[in-house]
Amino acid sequence: MTEQPPAQPEPGSRHAGSRSAGARGATRARGRARLSPLTVIGEILLVAGLAVFGYFGWQQFNTEVAVPEKQQALAAQDSARWAEAPAPEKTWAGRIPVMKQPAAAEVFGVLYVPAFGKTYANRMAQTTDWWTVLNLDEKGVGHYEQTQMPGDFGNFAVAGHRSGPLINSFREVMELRIGDPLYIETPLGWYTYRFRNIEYVLPNEVDVLNPFPRLDGEPGKDRIMTLTTCHPKQEGSAERAIAYAVFEDYRPLKDGPPPALAAVNPLVGQQSKNPTAPKGNPEEHAALGAREANAETGVRG
Repeated sequence: MTEQPPAQPEPGSRHAGSRSAGARGATRARGRARLSPLTVIGEILLVAGLAVFGYFGWQQFNTEVAVPEKQQALAAQDSARWAEAPAPEKTWAGRIPVMKQPAAAEVFGVLYVPAFGKTYANRMAQTTDWWTVLNLDEKGVGHYEQTQMPGDFGNFAVAGHRSGPLINSFREVMELRIGDPLYIETPLGWYTYRFRNIEYVLPNEVDVLNPFPRLDGEPGKDRIMTLTTCHPKQEGSAERAIAYAVFEDYRPLKDGPPPALAAVNPLVGQQSKNPTAPKGNPEEHAALGAREANAETGVRG
């Protein structure tokens, strides 16, 4: 008895379709390339590189553009609010007023340093706590609570970051030169200090905060301002850069900002109550500002 070969499915039958579909699936399976481990690793590294590049790009934009603009806007609001506040009962009669120690994290002033940038303005708040002052883009400069307030005898010491992704209030501290002005606006008026010198210390050298920096037991007979920040710039915090300035002048709030500051900072010039304060391009009025200025009398970072 002869064995008959299995019957072939008729074209178009269900069995023929199944076989055809299986063949196409096998063809697709054979055509799908397998990724090698090196390809996977390469793609991961590419994505990671793009993420790192994007982060550093955002950090630079945030600290050099977005945050400074926010600080300038907030400083203008502070100036307007203080100008509209009722004048203090005691008027200045040759004795420099000193404000009381503010509450923790309270904003009490605005720092202007033309050496850090013509439109530089940064709000100052009480304490050097990272999470309530130093790391916040609406504050950034913190006052050491154990030190004096602006205009007082002793040491008015403040801290600010020099690197990092959030706010770099003292990034350009090395741009200071002897005689450069530092202006502080408060509800009581304007205080002008002049930069004197800078030194580098270890983080545990807290005697820079003494009433007379670096000298223990010495009373504060001078009016000094101390800025502390991390060093080196954008490369860690193994040391601290300490910048010192000495008090030069006080100007009542009602008299408007110092003319020299209004001359170089167009934002301050626009807010000035002094009708002769320069407006517009600061370079056009630099000489005028200089003449008027001469006429006027545990370390964080």
